[in-house]
Amino acid sequence: MSLTSHIVRTLFTIGDLKRDLGWVPPTNVEAVENVSYGSCDKWHLLDLYRPKGAEGKLPVLLNIHGGAWVYGDKKVYAPYCMYLATQGFAVVNASYRLAPKHTFPAPLEDVGAMVEWVVDHAEEYGLDLSNLFFVGDSAGAHLATAYAAIQLNEAYANSFPGIKVDERFIPKGLLLNCGVFDMEVEWKKQGRALTPFLSDLLGEKPTVEAVKQMSPAQYITSEFPPVHLTTSNGDFLRKHSYRLKEVLEKKGVEVVFKDYGEKKKPQGHVFHLNLKNKVGQRCNKDQLLFVKQIMEK
Repeated sequence: MSLTSHIVRTLFTIGDLKRDLGWVPPTNVEAVENVSYGSCDKWHLLDLYRPKGAEGKLPVLLNIHGGAWVYGDKKVYAPYCMYLATQGFAVVNASYRLAPKHTFPAPLEDVGAMVEWVVDHAEEYGLDLSNLFFVGDSAGAHLATAYAAIQLNEAYANSFPGIKVDERFIPKGLLLNCGVFDMEVEWKKQGRALTPFLSDLLGEKPTVEAVKQMSPAQYITSEFPPVHLTTSNGDFLRKHSYRLKEVLEKKGVEVVFKDYGEKKKPQGHVFHLNLKNKVGQRCNKDQLLFVKQIMEK
């Protein structure tokens, strides 16, 4: 493992523990936990949350967690995902395989397996497939974008034979927070400094072809679903959101873009995950309003 990956895991662990200190699960959410969606007993597990007492099919939010592809799991995202469930949604909160043990495209293939599970178990768990939305932050925003692009771009899909393509897998919309969307641009900017980390993700020294495959902004088509795109003035990946915004607009894709934070009150990377943060609360409400507006169309 590179020094960068080690630092990411350490800092993210400390930050997440501090952020969620004292959190108590809401009493108005029902949870089905540790459901297998794949062959890996450790990582291919998901939790499903629904508002307690809700009947019938509910719109679905599939959460794809962040963590720079080397950190994170469903346990870390339970507070955020349970909050989303209190707002009237069925929420799928899944873990996926992490680098450097499991290299790209393993996490992307896992997203595919998550979506297949949702489609296959919709009747059993009361999931409205006509209102399936992806939610992702940081690396999760990248994976959500890449998976949607694969479903809509045949040339891009050909690079990922382990991922099934089916119109049922196309989300109705995406909520993307503080993501990285063009790894090739980032690699050109950072050069050798990023190479050890990319080697962790890819399992070998990065090549132009491999890094392009990790750059879903280059494969967006005009059929891409509507996007609510969020960044902040303290987000170290901020330029990526502006880059994706530009691409989406050029392709004619519906996009709502929000850049949160003020000079005196900056907002950091994935600030929306802090449920105690008023700006984060506003961001989450803005995104759920977007979902409801898309559902009404």
